[in-house]
Amino acid sequence: MDNKRNEKILRFIKEREFLFIDKFEKTEKYSKIQGKVYEFLNSNQQHLIDLYFLEGNKIEIKKSQMKQKLKHTIDRIEVSDAILNYDYKYSDLDILSGDIKSISKSIKCIFRHLKYFELNSSQTFQNKDQIKETLKIAYKNLSHLISYIFCTDEELLKHEENYEALIDNELFLEKILTIKSAKDIIKTKIRLEKDIEEKQAEYAREKIKQDLIKMEDLKNPINEYKEARKMYRHFIIHSGQTNTGKTYDAICDLKKSNTGAYLAPLRLLAIEIQDELNSKGVPCNLLTGEEEILIENANHIASTVEKVCLNENYEVCVIDECQMINDSARGGAWTRAILGVKAKTIHLCTSPSAIEILKSLIDLCGDTYEVIKHERTTPLLIDNKPFNSLRDVNKGDALVVFSKKDVIRVSAILKSNGHKCSIIYGSLPYETRKKQFKLFLEKKTDILVSTDAISMGVNLPIKRVVFMKHSKFDGTTRRNLKSEEVKQIAGRAGRRGLYEKGYVNSLNSINFINEKLNKPYKNIEIAYLSIPESLVNIEDDFKNTLVAWKEVKPTLGFEKCSIERQLYLIDRLKNIDGLDYFDLKRNHVFKLCNMYFDEKDDSVLELWEDYIKRYFIELEDEVLKPNKTSFSQDLKGLESYYKAIELYYTFARAFYSECDIEWVRKEKYCVAEEINEHLLSDLKIYIKRCTSCNDILPWDCENEVCTKCLFKEYSNSLSSSIRISLR
Repeated sequence: MDNKRNEKILRFIKEREFLFIDKFEKTEKYSKIQGKVYEFLNSNQQHLIDLYFLEGNKIEIKKSQMKQKLKHTIDRIEVSDAILNYDYKYSDLDILSGDIKSISKSIKCIFRHLKYFELNSSQTFQNKDQIKETLKIAYKNLSHLISYIFCTDEELLKHEENYEALIDNELFLEKILTIKSAKDIIKTKIRLEKDIEEKQAEYAREKIKQDLIKMEDLKNPINEYKEARKMYRHFIIHSGQTNTGKTYDAICDLKKSNTGAYLAPLRLLAIEIQDELNSKGVPCNLLTGEEEILIENANHIASTVEKVCLNENYEVCVIDECQMINDSARGGAWTRAILGVKAKTIHLCTSPSAIEILKSLIDLCGDTYEVIKHERTTPLLIDNKPFNSLRDVNKGDALVVFSKKDVIRVSAILKSNGHKCSIIYGSLPYETRKKQFKLFLEKKTDILVSTDAISMGVNLPIKRVVFMKHSKFDGTTRRNLKSEEVKQIAGRAGRRGLYEKGYVNSLNSINFINEKLNKPYKNIEIAYLSIPESLVNIEDDFKNTLVAWKEVKPTLGFEKCSIERQLYLIDRLKNIDGLDYFDLKRNHVFKLCNMYFDEKDDSVLELWEDYIKRYFIELEDEVLKPNKTSFSQDLKGLESYYKAIELYYTFARAFYSECDIEWVRKEKYCVAEEINEHLLSDLKIYIKRCTSCNDILPWDCENEVCTKCLFKEYSNSLSSSIRISLR
């Protein structure tokens, strides 16, 4: 297209300042434009765009009035049912003044999904080619439609053959978007596009909600587990504080059974029970998100609660730490196990706070129950001796902080003072954690420094629990410890059979801890529900399905689990270069966004994305083992590499037929050894020192200099100020 014609078009648009914005009051002209648009659309007879006109001055858009005037053109599409059944969002497609690229993208989006159209014999069009040809015509004439929207000048309409070239001219588009009269459109372009996307998603979710409400198993969660509803199940609820023998009594019954399952909150507990059963001559398998160990002739299994097998029949099942049913992230796994496990006798080990909610669940299922209350045989007492600093530690103490950084700092200072410490924190590999526990159990270390990771775990010879802090960061905000948390952690003191009494102390907050310990248990009122796998049967973007599921209110007494992690991982999926998210099967999306790995570790998250590229884009027939040299060899790097090994195992088991399990075991063992060596020898580098005098700073000091140097600097500064003022 020559420059003169370009200039002429620009002049024309400048003079009229976008008819759709400034001259909309002229009903006659509006009708003329509307008529021409419909003339174009009717010429193809298949109306694939629900066209809304913009009304008002500048950016003030009043669509509601126009919706009453214009019928949805989509209603007149002979094949509308087929399209709506697949992806109804196209029935709500907007065309915006000034947004050429958005229109083009929308039409292309329809093309991209052509391959998914499934038409049955009852519809007018019997094959995809007919629809495809119709859409090609619409796309070919897209420039004509844009012309009608932007202006109606007869002179411009004579040169229709040049419009397609005009659209492809990026420089010309930029000039149009810089016209003064279009500035308001430019300013709101991004916002409008986002509004359309949100509106389409909202429309989609509303339809999904209607489908979800009709699903019987979602109306009442107990209906999802039809096989369990056919059984007679008897529950034994073991209620009590920590260290009262709840789990011990339940495991005794498990050992006597012919078939059984133990469901643990942590892999370490599952391993402990597996070892216990195997050592007593009861062959037991292990199944967790990170590994599977099969024992010959085993009729028992110890697993994490998320890995419960609802297809197997058991004589006895033990579900541990059932108060976790109220956890927004993992609680759904406990609800699922309680409602769906097929066992004649089910032991539920819990704190007193969950008794009533567990009774309610059992009543809903139509099963029977009995409650056994367990009491501590070793009293838990407040230690009246002042605890003012790390110099006040004793052998058998467990010092509790709430971050890995604080665990390392406290341990480093204690070791520099001649103490031998075992170290426990959440991201520590299980093999390393087990080695650290063993050192404390065998009294090769005399102090345990830990996060609240010890609140659920193996019983340790702890005489006194000392809270070094009374607040924690819970992933969203820093808050004070809850009564339930204090009781769970403090209850680790005074192991039954080893100590006659257990003690609790605190650094500068003993009154707070005492108050929380004596506070009555508050009944849990909500049981969380996990994401049902049946959602993959709903034909829509799985993200829309998830959000819709979350928004549908469940039966009274239930709450939907958090879906933040799943939504985050789906967004990461959508942004992977070269991956067409809409080409993925919904069950694959479900697997990927629920896969067990640490997405907060950047290197592990990148590996997850790399595995997805290799499997779905490059179509590789085996998963690549992580390369140790890609990770730093310090403590943080080794921990990340360990997580990468676990991701290799998890991804391979989910999508590939083979996995080098022997390599996984050996490599994890070697890395755990290296991490353990770091914890035993290299902690001095984590000691924080004053940048002025090089003295050791307190473990919780956030300043770079010690109090003495700070006071000295302040005194010098004050003296200088006095001398200056006296001159």
